[in-house]
Amino acid sequence: MRTGEVVVVGAGPAGITAAVEASRAGARVLLIDEGPAVGGQIYRQVATELRPGSGAGGNGYAADSAPLFASLAASGVEVWSDTEVWGIFPDRVLAIHRGGRSMRLQAGGLVLATGAYDRPVAFPGWTLPGVVTAGGTTALIKSQRIIPGRRVLLAGTGPLLLAAAAALVRGGAEIAGIAIAASRTAFLGLLRRPAALGKAIDVLATLKRAGVPMWNGHGIVRVEGREGVERAVVAQWDAAWRPVPGTERVIDVDTVVVGYGLMASSELAQLAGCDVTYHAGQGGWVPVTAPDRFMATSVPGVFVAGDGAGVAGAEAGKLQGELAGLGAARHAGKLTDGDAAARAKAPLRDLGKMASFRRALERMHAPEPGLFELAEDDTIVCRCEEVTAGEVRQAVGDGARLVTEVRAATRCGMGLCQGRLCIPTVAGLIERYAGTLTTSVGRLTARPPVRPLPVTALADEA
Repeated sequence: MRTGEVVVVGAGPAGITAAVEASRAGARVLLIDEGPAVGGQIYRQVATELRPGSGAGGNGYAADSAPLFASLAASGVEVWSDTEVWGIFPDRVLAIHRGGRSMRLQAGGLVLATGAYDRPVAFPGWTLPGVVTAGGTTALIKSQRIIPGRRVLLAGTGPLLLAAAAALVRGGAEIAGIAIAASRTAFLGLLRRPAALGKAIDVLATLKRAGVPMWNGHGIVRVEGREGVERAVVAQWDAAWRPVPGTERVIDVDTVVVGYGLMASSELAQLAGCDVTYHAGQGGWVPVTAPDRFMATSVPGVFVAGDGAGVAGAEAGKLQGELAGLGAARHAGKLTDGDAAARAKAPLRDLGKMASFRRALERMHAPEPGLFELAEDDTIVCRCEEVTAGEVRQAVGDGARLVTEVRAATRCGMGLCQGRLCIPTVAGLIERYAGTLTTSVGRLTARPPVRPLPVTALADEA
C-alpha cells in the first residue's frame, strides 16, 4: 500500500489551493482528480486535442485560473489526473481506480474537495433529448467548444444560470429567454462582493448586447416534443415557486437549460465517517466543519473544502482550501499549532467578509416546495429505474416517510447514479405530501464504489 503525507481529492479551486498550501508547509502532497486536467468545473480546461497551442486555457476565467495553475506547477505537488477515488476506509485508506486498475493509498492528512453537481429537477419533459443542466452546458462549452443547441431557453436561479447564458451567447446560440425563479432583490444581495459585482456586470452586459429577455419570478412548467425538445412552457411563479394560473407562455426552442442550484458532493466524506448536517441552500447534506478548525471534520485527519463543504463559490473555496491545506499539513506533523494559526489569520478574515454574500447565495439556492409539485403522476423521477412521481406519491400515501422506505417500495436510488438524480426530488416529494421536514426524511447511505467501477478493477482487489 502506498502512503502520502497529505492527499487532496479534487483539483478545483479549493483542492488546488489546499495542495499548494500543504506543500508550502513542507508536506509531500498528492493531488487526485477524475478529470483529464486540473481546474474542476469552474476552471475546466479545453480538451488537449482542441487547444491551438500548449498551456492551459478555455475555462473563461483566465485571470483567476492562470495564477492558480502556475502556483500548482511551481509547488512540486504530484498530480494524478483521470483517477477516481471510489472508496474510503478506516485510517484514511483510499481505494483508487487509475489506468484500469485498482490500488490502495493511505493518507496522513486527507483533504476532500469534491465540489458539487446540478440539482436535479423533475418536470414533464425533463427526460427529452435537448434538456440539459447549466453545469453540463458550461462544461460542454469550456472543454469541447460545443453549444448544446441553437435556440435555447434557460430556467432556474443563481449566478451559474446567467454564466451559462453568457457562454451560450458567446458560442453563437440564440437565447429565447431566461426564466429566473429568484427576485431582482435576491440577485442584488450577491453584488456586495466586488469580485462578484465585476463578473455580474460582464455577464449582464453580454446578455443585454444580445437582447436576451429576462423574466424574474418565472420558472419552467413543462417541455414538449416528440423525439426531442420542440417547445417549452414557462409561467410566472409565486413566492413558493408555484405557477400562477393564466400566466403560461409557450416558447419554441430546441434546447432547455435548467439550473436550480447545486448539490454538494459529500459521498466520500460520508464514506470516511464524517458527521453531516442538512442545509438546503448549501446543497443538502454537507459535512459538519468550521473555518476556525481548519475545515476539520468529525474524523481526525480528514478536512473538507469548497462546494463539497457547502456551496459557496470559487472564491470561498480557495480560502477554505488554504485552511484545509494548513490543517492537513499540521496533522501530518509539518506545522506547529502556532505556525498554522498564524497562517490561518488572513483566510479566516477574508472568509468572514464573505458572510453576507454566502447568506444571499443560500437564500437563492434553497428550493421552494412548488419545485417538487411540477412532476405529474407519469413524470419519471428515477431515470435509472424508470420510477414515476405517481409511484413515489403512492409510496408516501402508503406510509413511507424516509427516502430509504421509498427506495424499498419503488427502487428509486438503486441505479447507476446511486440516487444523485432522484433522491433530492424524492425527499422534496416526501416533505410536500407527508408534511415532514427534509431533515427528517433521511438520506441514502453512501457505499463503495461511489462511482460505477469496471469489474476488472474489483478483480484486482480480489
